[in-house]
Amino acid sequence: MENIQDFIMNYGLKLFHEEFDRLINCYVEIESNAFLSGKLMIDEYFYDEDIPLPAENSSDGVSLTFMGRILNAILNLTDSKRTIYMDSALGFFDSNDRKEIITMKTMGLLYRCIGVPGLNGLNRLLSYMICTTLSKTMKILKRELNEETRRVLMDSFAVLKNITGFDDRYEKIYLNLK
Repeated sequence: MENIQDFIMNYGLKLFHEEFDRLINCYVEIESNAFLSGKLMIDEYFYDEDIPLPAENSSDGVSLTFMGRILNAILNLTDSKRTIYMDSALGFFDSNDRKEIITMKTMGLLYRCIGVPGLNGLNRLLSYMICTTLSKTMKILKRELNEETRRVLMDSFAVLKNITGFDDRYEKIYLNLK
């Protein structure tokens, strides 16, 4: 088979990787559009009529594609209410019985399954999720904070910017924030 690929200059592995990259990027775009705008849109750059993308049905009701389901599964497994991260072990462990949940072995398996394009896509999806969460939080803060609370926070931030060493000013600032 390899001899035929060399002869006709059509490399199957290269085609597979190009199509897999296109699939990952399209699914990341679908999920990110859902995060950013709440709409399902497929970018024309990733869609090809000759090679259509498989339509997926959402089984969890939250994510639209398998990339979103992978990210949601990782986030559910590493929920801070149930797990702790141990830097020395490079992994997440159950907070009650200390059983390992996600370690470098799990990440290695994930890498073997979806490769660098998939991990890059998960990174982009997580970035979109963080941006969306921060944007919603800022909207809530702007709406809910009254003028007095804003003034206290701004004064505290201004003082914190000027502190260069540890001294008794930290305790005063902390007491003012309570």
